[in-house]
Amino acid sequence: MKENNVSFSKLYSIKKSSDGQTAIQEVPQQAGLSALPSLARRNENVSIRLGNHAGGRLQVTSSNGSIVRQMPIQEGQSSVQLNTRGLSAGMYVVSTVNKDGTHENCKIVIR
Repeated sequence: MKENNVSFSKLYSIKKSSDGQTAIQEVPQQAGLSALPSLARRNENVSIRLGNHAGGRLQVTSSNGSIVRQMPIQEGQSSVQLNTRGLSAGMYVVSTVNKDGTHENCKIVIR
């Protein structure tokens, strides 16, 4: 028997009015920055989906705060391949830094 691993995530907003009424509404999720696989081996390619990106750079920061990789990304580019060659085992924060100063983050772990 084949097992399918499917996961879903939804965000909800809970608002309470002054008269004590509570309203729960689903919050639409924007396509944000993500990495697949988020748990990778050394010398493996990780596909970084850029989400709502407006041009700028991609940077990889180690757990001690050092920027260990940077690469330019073009406006409208939807993904980047990041090779983990040269990265030590540990957790890293992958960030997009847009030209307007906004940024998004996701995490990857190298084992």
